[in-house]
Amino acid sequence: MKKDPANCATLSSVFPPGLNNSIAPAFKIGGSNYTCLQRDRDESGNTKTVGKLAENLCATTLNVTTWKNVTRLSIGRKDLYWLCGPTTLLLTLPSTWNGRCTLVRLVVPITMVGPTEIAEIATKGGRKKRHAGSEWDAADRDTWIDSIGVPRGVPNEPNRGRIRNLPIISALFPVTPNKNIDRINYIHYNVQKLSNRTRDAVTGLSEQLAATSLMAFQNRLALDMLLAEKGGVCAMFGDQCCTFIPNNTAPDGSVTKALAGLRALSNQMAEDSGVENPLEEWFTGIFGRWKAFMMSLFMSIAVFSAILITCGCCGIPCMRALIVKLINRAITAESEKNLQMLLYSTEEEESHRWENVYMG
Repeated sequence: MKKDPANCATLSSVFPPGLNNSIAPAFKIGGSNYTCLQRDRDESGNTKTVGKLAENLCATTLNVTTWKNVTRLSIGRKDLYWLCGPTTLLLTLPSTWNGRCTLVRLVVPITMVGPTEIAEIATKGGRKKRHAGSEWDAADRDTWIDSIGVPRGVPNEPNRGRIRNLPIISALFPVTPNKNIDRINYIHYNVQKLSNRTRDAVTGLSEQLAATSLMAFQNRLALDMLLAEKGGVCAMFGDQCCTFIPNNTAPDGSVTKALAGLRALSNQMAEDSGVENPLEEWFTGIFGRWKAFMMSLFMSIAVFSAILITCGCCGIPCMRALIVKLINRAITAESEKNLQMLLYSTEEEESHRWENVYMG
């Protein structure tokens, strides 16, 4: 074996020559499809048994007893080892070796576990995952606003007990609907703010957690490389060594799904909020930043015009009619004073008048 073989330049650059006196780290066999090399013992008895890997771990076994180059496996390669038994890991094979070995590459003892695997582990341990407030789950319910503007799909559990649709109270006290509308708008506004701030907080935590997990993974790789002669990090901590990191920030992780739900909720609440005002939108498109000034100006002109129209169409005709009526009443009262009706005589006066006539 050469350090830099001409026909294996690519593999030689990936696995450069390493130190032959380094100590192999602690390991665990994790497969059963190896390609094994087997060399039988020499009749002279000059061979050295390095170990014998179990046959069930070898998918293919090559007998290299008669090969001439099997005695030149004395150059170690970085990250490559000879596995010759359940606990035998060698950097090189001596020229007089015999047994059954395979060339392996060790995997860093770190596993990124997703939410599905965590749920399976919790189930196997006899514990079930419970959610806080499991009486009702808002994520499983869809709320919407129907064609007439009434919210639908809101369950009864999260409603406030004192805010209900009571037609009798609304009929007796008309102020109740207005109070309920104001309270609903207040709650909707605060929920929208809470949703937006929670979304921003989860977004920041997700980005930080993803970077922290990546940094921890890189640091673990570096430590395992530095402590390879002593068996790696897990050789120092033993059973307390952490070998997996929950990858909840993965595309299918719980944090990512929760963040997507918060974004969808924020967008839905933003779409359902607000009052459309075509006039205000038209002013904004025409006047831009002068919208407020022009709206105030037009409003003043409209109010002044309304006052003039009201006075011209209603006030002046009414005053004119009142003045004409007052003048007519004054003239009619003056003419009635000069007119006096004839007085009718009574029967007694009539009899006295005839008596005077007869006597005369």
